[in-house]
Amino acid sequence: SDWDSTGEASCVVAEQKCAMAALSVVVSLSQGGEDIARASGSQHPVPAAVIPSEDHRHRRGLIAEHVACYGDVHFGRKVTRSATTTSFCSTADTDRQSESESSDMDCYASLVGQVWLRAQDSEGCRQVQAALEAASSDVAREALVAELHGHVTKAMRCPHANHVLQKCIALVRPEALQFIVDELLARSGLAVVAAKHRYACRIVQHTVRKCPTSQTAELVEALLKDAKVL
Repeated sequence: SDWDSTGEASCVVAEQKCAMAALSVVVSLSQGGEDIARASGSQHPVPAAVIPSEDHRHRRGLIAEHVACYGDVHFGRKVTRSATTTSFCSTADTDRQSESESSDMDCYASLVGQVWLRAQDSEGCRQVQAALEAASSDVAREALVAELHGHVTKAMRCPHANHVLQKCIALVRPEALQFIVDELLARSGLAVVAAKHRYACRIVQHTVRKCPTSQTAELVEALLKDAKVL
């Protein structure tokens, strides 16, 4: 099973780490007595507690041989298991990507004709933003944005829909954002009121930053007229 394949690979890696650690300890201990004697510069024997006995050395030799053999056997298994696990992970990643793309397409399809309605609640506004990001082309994305035409005044003051407008401004071409500029200028003084609103001010700021001067000149002029109020 998938769990067994992944689990066995993990166990093999853990076993090899333990084996290599044991081998390092064995090598260190087998050299300990001679190193201490040389470092001391003394003719006196090193205490028996420090120098390994012949019996200990014999056992270490057996352990070292076993570890070396054990390591060689499992290195082969590790490579095989790793390759299997890598192949499995690659397939799983591909499957997840396909499922994600399919889910995005389903989400996009379910939102067609429902963008403005969904944009006004906390869950729906996130779905609309996700659909805007997942749209396969500018045309598909702008088709969703078109459903917000005529709703800018309400959307920019809505605690949820204002995030959708911000996402539109971030992802859509400036030419496709002209409807926002037009609706901000549709009523005298609306741009100034929007600029002072805690949500709508974000729409004004992002629109002025994203769109070229030729597109926002009239909007900027309307704001500058009431600069003292702002």
